[in-house]
Amino acid sequence: MGRVTDTTIAISSSTRTRLRTFGKMGDTFEDVLISLMDEKEKKK
Repeated sequence: MGRVTDTTIAISSSTRTRLRTFGKMGDTFEDVLISLMDEKEKKK
């Protein structure tokens, strides 16, 4: 189980780095995520 957790942490940290890089290209990932969430809320 410890190994799985370590892998998850490694994946999430590399993903976070990638998202930070993506954010610099235009909209930040958080802004994109928030707008996606807003769209889902409107559909309900």
